[in-house]
Amino acid sequence: DIYGLKQLRELIFEEGTSPELEKIEISGCTLESGIIGVNQLPKLKEISLGSYGRVAKLAMLQSEVDAHPNSPVLRLQMPKRYHDVESAAAGELSRSQAVAMVTTNVNQDDLLYNYNSC
Repeated sequence: DIYGLKQLRELIFEEGTSPELEKIEISGCTLESGIIGVNQLPKLKEISLGSYGRVAKLAMLQSEVDAHPNSPVLRLQMPKRYHDVESAAAGELSRSQAVAMVTTNVNQDDLLYNYNSC
């Protein structure tokens, strides 16, 4: 289990380093560089992302899991967008941009005009 390691940014598995590893559980970490070398884990059965477990390049990780000869599973506790670093960042950016547009481009007179026009 990998839990609450705030400074951890990536997991890299090189050939022969963890040949018996079957399960990876990640919670309370944001792996900004992702998980690399899943194909080097011959006995892998599962990668689990729990609460506050976020990984960069989640789609690429899913592809590596799907191509793995041992057919492991990628379990997500929450919807994919919550666990994907890029999706979470894009969602936050979109919300802030939307708020900025509303606060800077719309004034009360415009709202009244649009309301009365309907």
